[in-house]
Amino acid sequence: VQDFIDIYHRHLGFFELLVFFLLLIEVLFLARKFVQRENEVLFVHENHPTLSLLSCQRIFLGTLGLECSLLVVTLVLAVMACWTGRPRYFKAFGDVCLGSVAVGFVLASARITKVSLLVTLLLLTAWAYSNFLQRMGRILLLNRPAPTTAPAAAV
Repeated sequence: VQDFIDIYHRHLGFFELLVFFLLLIEVLFLARKFVQRENEVLFVHENHPTLSLLSCQRIFLGTLGLECSLLVVTLVLAVMACWTGRPRYFKAFGDVCLGSVAVGFVLASARITKVSLLVTLLLLTAWAYSNFLQRMGRILLLNRPAPTTAPAAAV
């Protein structure tokens, strides 16, 4: 059982590294989108000329806010999963990763870049790794030794 625990902790370290790189790349990607917001708004306006420029700005800021909110939820769940090691947090993290992939494809359907594909690949890898750690955590919970009870004191 101790070997299994060592393997679990080693994979937990790899998971933390993966999540760090995922969040770093996603923060840089969202920062780049914010810095180049005028170009992004003009791109949306060119593809949808019936919308006003103000509407395009609101749509862009709304989608950017949604992506930032998903990033914060992803970060909180990743920290909770790594800190507590509970399988339910790994499952919730994986579900948010899949949701982020779905939202990313819907929001970026008009413009898919290499960076957005990299973020998608990292999200899917994090989802798979979180499922792996969730299963390992469940196995550890099922195979932990029973607590020993102290003998009852004589009255």
